[in-house]
Amino acid sequence: MVRARDALLDALAALRDQEPTPQVRLAIAEAEFRLAVDPDVDRDEAIARLRAAIVQDPFLPKLNLHLGRLLHKAGKHRAALAEYRQALRMAPGSRRLHLLLALALLELGKEERDIGQSLLTALNSGEPDKLPAAVAAFDELVRRQGTDGKPDAKPAREAKTRAANRSAPDVWQVSLVEQLARAKPQRGQITAHLKAGETRARDGSAVAEFAVACVMLLVAGDSPRDVRKLGPTGIDHPAVALLEAALELAEAETPEDFVKLAVARLDSEALPVELVCWLHYSRYGPGSGLPPVDMVRLLDAYPDLDCVRELRLSVLDGLARAAWADERLAEAQLLWRECAALDAHRVPTAVNLALLAARTKSVDDYGPAWARLTELMYLHAAGTGELALLLDDRRTLHLALSQQSRSRHCAPSSSPYPSDAELAAWVADVETVEVWLREWDLYYLNERLSFRAPTHLLGVRPNATAEELDAAREAFVKSVDSTLRGQDWSGVAVFRDLVVKRVNEAHAAVSDPVEQARDVYHDLEKPRAARLADEALRRGLLLRNMIRELADKKSGRHLALGAEMARRQLTLPWTVLTPICVERGLISEDDDLVEIFERDLISLAVHWDEPEASTRAEWDQRAAALAECVALVPGRLEFAVLWCRTLVAAERPDEGYAAAIAALEQQAADADEEARSLRPVLVGVVDEIAQTAVPEHLRSPSTPDAARRTIAAARSALERYPRSGALRRGMADVLLQLGGEAHAQEAIELLSDAIDLALDDEDRVKSETKLAATRGAAAEAAVRAKIEKLTEPATARVNEAIDELRRDYGPKALAAARLALRAAITAVAEAMAMAERAQFADDVARLGRQLEQLRTAESELPQDEE
Repeated sequence: MVRARDALLDALAALRDQEPTPQVRLAIAEAEFRLAVDPDVDRDEAIARLRAAIVQDPFLPKLNLHLGRLLHKAGKHRAALAEYRQALRMAPGSRRLHLLLALALLELGKEERDIGQSLLTALNSGEPDKLPAAVAAFDELVRRQGTDGKPDAKPAREAKTRAANRSAPDVWQVSLVEQLARAKPQRGQITAHLKAGETRARDGSAVAEFAVACVMLLVAGDSPRDVRKLGPTGIDHPAVALLEAALELAEAETPEDFVKLAVARLDSEALPVELVCWLHYSRYGPGSGLPPVDMVRLLDAYPDLDCVRELRLSVLDGLARAAWADERLAEAQLLWRECAALDAHRVPTAVNLALLAARTKSVDDYGPAWARLTELMYLHAAGTGELALLLDDRRTLHLALSQQSRSRHCAPSSSPYPSDAELAAWVADVETVEVWLREWDLYYLNERLSFRAPTHLLGVRPNATAEELDAAREAFVKSVDSTLRGQDWSGVAVFRDLVVKRVNEAHAAVSDPVEQARDVYHDLEKPRAARLADEALRRGLLLRNMIRELADKKSGRHLALGAEMARRQLTLPWTVLTPICVERGLISEDDDLVEIFERDLISLAVHWDEPEASTRAEWDQRAAALAECVALVPGRLEFAVLWCRTLVAAERPDEGYAAAIAALEQQAADADEEARSLRPVLVGVVDEIAQTAVPEHLRSPSTPDAARRTIAAARSALERYPRSGALRRGMADVLLQLGGEAHAQEAIELLSDAIDLALDDEDRVKSETKLAATRGAAAEAAVRAKIEKLTEPATARVNEAIDELRRDYGPKALAAARLALRAAITAVAEAMAMAERAQFADDVARLGRQLEQLRTAESELPQDEE
């Protein structure tokens, strides 16, 4: 087999290198088919190869038939139906295809099962002319499912004729199972199917099948006596032995005898546990009349097996339903909770507990019960990897909860929008609005996932460009993340990944012209897609009315709800919805709906500080809402400004500073003039935060000591807020006030860094101007430093010499004083000349007076003796 597979792969590779003539394409299709039906090939590869084969040869029914069977076995019943139906178009006379179509239909909802039953009836009747009518009913159903329309006419009921009680040898088993699964089986048809099976058993071709059919009758409630009359006897066959063991068990006289014999048969492996449990339930389950306590007690004798646990669950559920019907609601709740303890992941149990909570109006149970049901619906889809599992139930649940939330304040009306009074009452009920927001989004997500046409799932036209497809995919994933955000369900991350995978598959399908050409659902689902788009449009416009209602209240207390509304609103597919608005005259072609929505949100956000929050927690809540606005519309600096100011009000300046810097750095280089005009405002917020970090009493120092304390505090603030140009410029002023070459140099370094770190051009120019002035001041400080270096030591030596002369007047002291005065006169004269060159008028005058004093002092000393 390996050698044959390798040869096929080599041949396939060679064929793909050739020109795709019809003969080559047919050969490729046959090679792909043979590789797909290889028993060693896994299912996913087989499905992929069959699809590849169909691309090469779309007119070979066996390809669709085998693909349908693989999809059917994988539980993808609707996908299988599409393949079976396509194969039937090419082979309308195939009984096998009609049977496979019926089997797939029997796995789905009531309408599908009804058509499947009609197909089986036609196959058993021996009248093949009835098959096209059943297939036509299926086509009509597919059409309606794509359009959400009503049937054009009621389907004709099966005629109660003798022909309906016929059975065909090739479908009697399937037909019998289908009849026994009905709530009200037709005994005549059951008899016909059994006769067909009996005939096959007599000729030895279906002994096992007929014996199993008799077992099924026993499980369905027929008496052991009637089954013995019907069943095969005197035949040495394992299936006949199984039937005999089952009959002996069913003939046990008491419940205790039944259980004792059942356990013995299980120990000896004479009967499978599934059959034992079926028989037990049919005889001693909720419909048996046994007291509930005895009913449960009987189960304790069985071994701890999975099937026995299922039996216990079934018994408890049946007892709970009986209690519900008799209005013994507390008892029903107790029993269903026991079911949940046995299997925490059973959806029907969760449904019953949720309905019970609604029935009893239990405040404590209602929310948790419905939340658990929702979680399980998504968990099952995630666990199986099948988004379609429970999809209809999820969609129905979310739509019902959404409508229920709205109906609390909005009366039924022909208008899609509530009245002003209803709207005001509705938005005042925050909890109800939040439920409506959450549930509608989940409904919308599942509604989009229900589309089989990839174009409708993505929300694009068939001839969309690659850029449009990429944008649609990105928008859908963003919408998914928004919808699922905050949900702490088990498996929600896996569910999200499955949705993204589905979106990527749809993107690939729409991108492939061949796959798109094979899409039979686009036209069928087009009306439903249009209605969903209309529904989404109404939702978006209603949200606008709600946000404007909140904005009219001019209060920051509504920011959180408004941001949540805007998040839901802005994730709707406005690239699809805006043209609809233009077409209906709601806006002009020049209007940008998204920009309008953003301005609505701004009109709400500007009231962030009204009234002033009374607690830190309330400021934090407003800050979180504005952070949501920034994340929603990162390109609008209005929200960043308001967010940063709110963070400052919430006593979170470091976060406010970081947010402002991030917003300034993220703004696009090609931002419009309005956006650029807000940059100085954000820069002002940064400077305000930094300057506020310096204690107020140190901001205007009047003495050198105060200035030094100011510089110390400013240095600490600068470590936290290094991008503040105003803080650096203020520090430079104080340093120059202190004087000295070192302080001047520090000021220059601060301003040089301010230029490099400037947040906008205006901020940079301010620092450059200040730096130019500071450099001039630094040059002046350097000259004055030299003057001081010349004069201060000389003056000090004069003072020391005169002091010594006063203490010990003598020739030596007198000579020292004279030398000190002459050196000081020379130094001051030089300093004065330096001051004159620098045009320091005040310094020239001061040094002139000092020079005059020194010369006077020298003239008053006694002259040297010759």
